[in-house]
Amino acid sequence: LKSLYSGHPVDIRKDYSISGTVISTDRFSNYYKTIAIVDDSGGIEIRVDMENIYRNFFIGTKLEIQCNALTLGAYSGLVQLGTSGYGGYEVSYMDENVFAGHVKVTGREDETPKAFVLKLDELSKRYLSCLVRINDVQFMGIEEALAWCEGEEDTNRAIEDVEGNTLTVRTSRKAMFAWEMLPHGRGYIEGILSWFN
Repeated sequence: LKSLYSGHPVDIRKDYSISGTVISTDRFSNYYKTIAIVDDSGGIEIRVDMENIYRNFFIGTKLEIQCNALTLGAYSGLVQLGTSGYGGYEVSYMDENVFAGHVKVTGREDETPKAFVLKLDELSKRYLSCLVRINDVQFMGIEEALAWCEGEEDTNRAIEDVEGNTLTVRTSRKAMFAWEMLPHGRGYIEGILSWFN
């Protein structure tokens, strides 16, 4: 489905459907009005104007989504599925009722979907909108004394591996853990791999 996008929004007018497993949650308010689903080919974000999505579409839920009349577009390079965009955006959040007419729950995984375990230098577009785990990383230097978020702003922090490769970790100011201090020392991090320009 994502291969239909070639730099401009695509209003889907054919009976395409996609199936995947939910791997995101808005339970802690860091992932907002968006569902990420994955299958063997990769992941995609579905933009839905709905809060507390996790109550109905929790991690491991298997979905089938009918794409006819939806729009495929990108936000700063990340391909997403929603409705026709406005205000300069290629794709918008679909109304909850519209979403209900396009989605069908087909089951539940027996166990929580596993993250792709990768090194920082192995990250690629193939893993966008997928759950990834990166081992043996730490927040960079001075950031270890900071909270996940700075003031009332969505905040970028950086992690690094032993080879000096880095990755931005973005946290929403709405996240329930936004004011907690960043962890010290080396460990692992899991999250949805995204792309911004």
